[in-house]
Amino acid sequence: MNKNMKSLVVLMCMVLLLTACGSNGNSSSGETESAKPNKGITLTAITPPGMEDYYNARSKAFEEKTGVKVNIEVVAWNDIITKLTNDAVAGSDTYDIIGIDDIYLAKFADAGWIVPVDQYMTKELKGDLMDYANRFIQYKGKTYGLPWYTAWKTFGYNKDMLKKIGVDHAPQTWDEFIQLSQKLQKDGIVPYASAWSWGRMEAVICDFVAIMGSMGAEPFENGKPNFNNEKGLEALQLMYDMIYKYKIVDPASIQFGESDVNSAFAAGQTAFQFQWGIPLMDLNKPENSQVVNMTDLSLFPSKVSSASTIGSFVQAISKGSKNPKEAWDFIQFLNGPEGQKDMILKTGGTDKFTAWKSVSEDPEIKKNLPGFEVAMKQADTALARPQLPWYQEWSAMMQDHIQMALLKSKTPQEALQEADQETQKIMEKYNK
Repeated sequence: MNKNMKSLVVLMCMVLLLTACGSNGNSSSGETESAKPNKGITLTAITPPGMEDYYNARSKAFEEKTGVKVNIEVVAWNDIITKLTNDAVAGSDTYDIIGIDDIYLAKFADAGWIVPVDQYMTKELKGDLMDYANRFIQYKGKTYGLPWYTAWKTFGYNKDMLKKIGVDHAPQTWDEFIQLSQKLQKDGIVPYASAWSWGRMEAVICDFVAIMGSMGAEPFENGKPNFNNEKGLEALQLMYDMIYKYKIVDPASIQFGESDVNSAFAAGQTAFQFQWGIPLMDLNKPENSQVVNMTDLSLFPSKVSSASTIGSFVQAISKGSKNPKEAWDFIQFLNGPEGQKDMILKTGGTDKFTAWKSVSEDPEIKKNLPGFEVAMKQADTALARPQLPWYQEWSAMMQDHIQMALLKSKTPQEALQEADQETQKIMEKYNK
């Protein structure tokens, strides 16, 4: 081999060596960038206040994992639906991910303001999702998001008070509830055995749905009103009778909201409460409660079968999103099984349940939440409020008529009859 040829061979070897070294030196950066194919995409999400720090932390973790940045806009609970409605009506693409109370899902889905996510729901996700969750994330057979804030009402009782009257268990039926309540009051344990959130507000609908459910029926069936009947009358009559006939419910319940109910129970002024989530953790904190380690959870009393009412916050993809797949990826990251477990462990979980079977069976979750197993049993009977595009108008009208009955301006039967007539008018207006 001549001198020139040798020089050429040496030069080629050096080039190959430098190329190989350069490739190895940049492999980490290349792999990192290839693992973030969506880098540069920015999503905008809207959410109510209360968990901004956690939401922002999870958004940052999502960006680190995928390269997708998520900007969070926090809007007050009372303003979020108005803002989202105005945005949707204007055809704006401001938001990729929206958060709505489950009672608004039908309205947004019916109007086409949110998009179905069935194409993203894998077989694994569907199989892991608990039955109760499907009751409020689906509308007309399509799935429109995943639950974020997820809760239903649970029945709490003061076990120490019951022991004082020789009882070692919570009431299972309404008859037993009435009997135990009367005994507690007769023996001077409490002035009123229970208080309820029956003021003119959404809370009274939540309680009516659960009480009617305990009678074996729901206010609507297949989109048609089903409350002006024997079951509906039993529910409203029971509410009325517990105030006026049996005198076991604080009459102030007609003005009470949910915080009033919780305050009375935590102060030891009542023996029973129907409240969201798992209140035992807060009730066992001396700074919040005078009934530390005195309370427990049981299934809601019933005539036919126990029932409850679901209240959840759903995250969905806005129709205006230019990046629906990335929006779904974030929704699943935040609300899928791993995301919900992380949220429950890091935010306390007292008013947030899981929508996933795998999380509900996780030992780490169970040990950190007293009353969790009872609460999960209640999930099997938890009812969604009616999935109606005109739910808000119906609810406001129904609140009025329930109040009429509880204030004695109408009999329970008259109130339900008139509410049924008004419901027909609302349906006719929306079906034109």
